[in-house]
Amino acid sequence: MTTALTWRRAAMWLLAGICVSMSALADAPRPFELGVYVPRLPFTDGVTRNAYARDVAASLADATGLPVRGQAFSSRSDVVKWMEAGRLDLVFVDASFLASGSGTTLLGNATGPSGPSPRLVLFGAGSPEGTAGVTTAPSIERLRSLRLAVPGATPVELRLLSNVGFESVLRVSETFREIVDAPDLAEAVRRVQLGQADAVIGWEGTAPALSPIVDLARFPLPVLVGLKALPEDARTTFASALRGDGIALPAVGPITRLQALGADLQGPIEEAASRTEGRAPAPRPIWAPVPTWPERGLAGAEWDLSRLGTVGRDVAPRRSPRLEVPRDRFWVPELPPAD
Repeated sequence: MTTALTWRRAAMWLLAGICVSMSALADAPRPFELGVYVPRLPFTDGVTRNAYARDVAASLADATGLPVRGQAFSSRSDVVKWMEAGRLDLVFVDASFLASGSGTTLLGNATGPSGPSPRLVLFGAGSPEGTAGVTTAPSIERLRSLRLAVPGATPVELRLLSNVGFESVLRVSETFREIVDAPDLAEAVRRVQLGQADAVIGWEGTAPALSPIVDLARFPLPVLVGLKALPEDARTTFASALRGDGIALPAVGPITRLQALGADLQGPIEEAASRTEGRAPAPRPIWAPVPTWPERGLAGAEWDLSRLGTVGRDVAPRRSPRLEVPRDRFWVPELPPAD
């Protein structure tokens, strides 16, 4: 009888404990769901990608005091589906996502030793001269022979690579012999090593197994975006945590921190993504240097009155200025800003 009573009491205490635990869980705040899709970062496999998503979520939670749970994605379509279904509160994604997303708030972007926009590099299995590590700009004709592996090769990505990475000088989708879609940078590099592609574009230092072919323009790192499901008070908390020195992140590739934006990023990204691939906006007019005219009084020079009739100047016979022979290169010269 005593034994049965003891068991009965133990069961009651156990049931009471379970009820208390369930009540505590019900009162606990729901963790904010963070989706991480950064295919241009050099993850070796899915395990390291998933671990990175958890680490980024933990860094955000430590900095804000809010519960955050990280979920890694290996395809753009999957993260878009979760976003559209309202299953994510935040996303840490490539800047191309800024070109299409209503009801979102750009909270900050990743940064590192090279700032928020390190240089892009075209990597290949070997340099044109066969010497590893030598950066030599190939001609556009040489680029036409290359198969380019692109992580997440969407039309938006190709327009951004053309209009930002290649500074609107060429159309990536038409210049290269073939665009090889790859799920991430690691797979793109593997396809080059296996001979299934010839080149890949990544941030500087992210493809040490390959040789740099040429340096491109600077390109923004991934951004942290607050989605529709994120409450306004939490949105403010995350934005506040990113100010100043921001939040330290696990060092992967060129990323070490997450900070509030120092300048407008969404506007230029949307503008570059909306333009036709490889079509630059009208350039600002500049003053170009002119050939030096002969001194007054030299043979062949004549005095010409201006239309005002009071100011004269020497006019020499027209000569064609010596210009450098045009070269088949994809870059444009860097010109000083106009006064």
